[in-house]
Amino acid sequence: MKVLVTGATAGFGAAIVRRFAAGGHHIVATGRRSDRLAALVRSQACRRTLPISTCSSTTQASLLVLMPPRMLISRPGMRWWIPMSRA
Repeated sequence: MKVLVTGATAGFGAAIVRRFAAGGHHIVATGRRSDRLAALVRSQACRRTLPISTCSSTTQASLLVLMPPRMLISRPGMRWWIPMSRA
């Protein structure tokens, strides 16, 4: 399953990336700290990262169009999980 995790550079976000990666899911991680995103790639927790801030709803909407995930986990320390169904 393709999972887009925003705010993946620390705390809940980084833990969620590692958890889904351990389950064999394809992770796209975003965050503002490029050094921490690089560390996720080096640890093989995810294959693709984008060093951007997704605080803007416009940025999040653009990501969903360009790389439609099966699940979006948006700023996990602050928000909720939104499953992306393919009806």
